[in-house]
Amino acid sequence: MIPFFKPMNIKVKELTGDEINDYYAHLRTKGLKGTTCQRHHALLHLAFKSAIKRRIIPSNPVDQADRPRSQQFIGNYYNAEEIKALIDSTKEDPLHTVILITAYYGLRRSEVIGLKWSAIDFSGKTIGIKHKVLQDEDGLTGYDVMKTKSSYRTLPLIPIVENALIAEREKQTEMKRVFGRSYDKRYEEYICVDAIGRLITPNYVTDHFQVILKQNNMRKIRFHDLRHSCATLLLANGVQMKLIQEWLGHSDIGTTSNVYSHVDIESKKLSAVAIAKALDMNEQETKE
Repeated sequence: MIPFFKPMNIKVKELTGDEINDYYAHLRTKGLKGTTCQRHHALLHLAFKSAIKRRIIPSNPVDQADRPRSQQFIGNYYNAEEIKALIDSTKEDPLHTVILITAYYGLRRSEVIGLKWSAIDFSGKTIGIKHKVLQDEDGLTGYDVMKTKSSYRTLPLIPIVENALIAEREKQTEMKRVFGRSYDKRYEEYICVDAIGRLITPNYVTDHFQVILKQNNMRKIRFHDLRHSCATLLLANGVQMKLIQEWLGHSDIGTTSNVYSHVDIESKKLSAVAIAKALDMNEQETKE
């Protein structure tokens, strides 16, 4: 446990559910079963509960994490056509920008909600992932402390995302004018806000995403599966696992490989065809 958390170089009170979930994923890469991971979950919860009692931390980060499953969960994902259909069907929806950015960059829910305008370099054509927003019983909290060092990443600003962000900024300017004093200016620095300036919450993203799928008769997936979809599409199009690790912000390539090994078999089939063709003895004999 200590070897995993120590390199993060963050204080106990700064730990969030994101770091805890990363720890569970790390345990999976080590071959631990779900029941064993659940025991780690219970132990961590008890330890942080004790820390709350001693007033070391204000809340329990394990409450923000996902309890490990007995069997390893393999994420569902959309193919390219389904992603395009999803994006097209949400052009007038409050979650359009959230969905678009997540689909292209595979961001975690906390990362996309935590995006600030200052993270977008329109002249340099980059987008920086360096802030996140989490929700607990006390409300919304922003953190500049990310999961791990690799979670801080600067990625190219994809043209379609850039255009969507420019449109969103213009829309927010217009909403400020229309609503005047009623517009909530507490979250002006954030990109993902609703019509009156309130920050879109993680719970709303999760719940409303399912409404969108149902309204458009689309196959049911979790919002987090957009992250899986992004990685799967990258892998299917020949992007190396190491580059996918960096794109997603995984601290360990083992985590990336473990999560997407069931998908990587498709890319391996291409290698099988290539080597079979190269060593086709019957073809060589025919030529001779």
